[in-house]
Amino acid sequence: MLTLSSLLKTARAWGYTCGDFRFADLTLPREGVKTEPRSFTDDEVRKIISNASEPLSTIVAVTGVLGLRIGETLALRVWDVDFAKHVNRIRQSVDAATRIPGAVKSKASSADLPMSKELEARLCANLQRHDGESNLLFVNRRGKPFSANKLREKQLHPLLVRLGIPRGGFHSMRHGAASSFSRTARLRPLYGDNFATLMRGSLSEFTPMSSVMSSAALFRIARQDW
Repeated sequence: MLTLSSLLKTARAWGYTCGDFRFADLTLPREGVKTEPRSFTDDEVRKIISNASEPLSTIVAVTGVLGLRIGETLALRVWDVDFAKHVNRIRQSVDAATRIPGAVKSKASSADLPMSKELEARLCANLQRHDGESNLLFVNRRGKPFSANKLREKQLHPLLVRLGIPRGGFHSMRHGAASSFSRTARLRPLYGDNFATLMRGSLSEFTPMSSVMSSAALFRIARQDW
């Protein structure tokens, strides 16, 4: 409304015909009822990870556990997985149309995300299968970045049908992780430099255990058997 008010004011100042009405007479239509976006449950994500073939299984694990955009997962480079510091460095994203890695969507998307021990083990196994010819962690048979659309249509959706899971895309995994991120983020000021250790699952040194266990939901999927 402020933009429209500014347009009307400028148009009148420049001598344009704007009609005989006041800004107070304008109203915006009411928004319709918003539908909740599809979010995979923890059990659904575990079933997908357990039944998917590689590399889709690891792609889903990284996307679902860390709450990444699929383009960010597909753009992970070998050196973005830092086993010494136990983090994944999110620095780029594969464009869905061109399949060319580029900048992430926003400044906030560039981050170092802690890895659970289970996710570390899975990524380590994936690197052992890596041909070493590409700097990307996930590539197709031609050594090129995967197409997120083809992965969804040719691999993910048929798998969902076979498992009896309602249809959803890779972004549904991001939605499913969002609430866990928001809850877990509140722990950072409390634990400071120990936050990354906490997120990796080394909970024994923290008290009270019940409080930590209920809040450390970021790796809720990774704690279960894949």
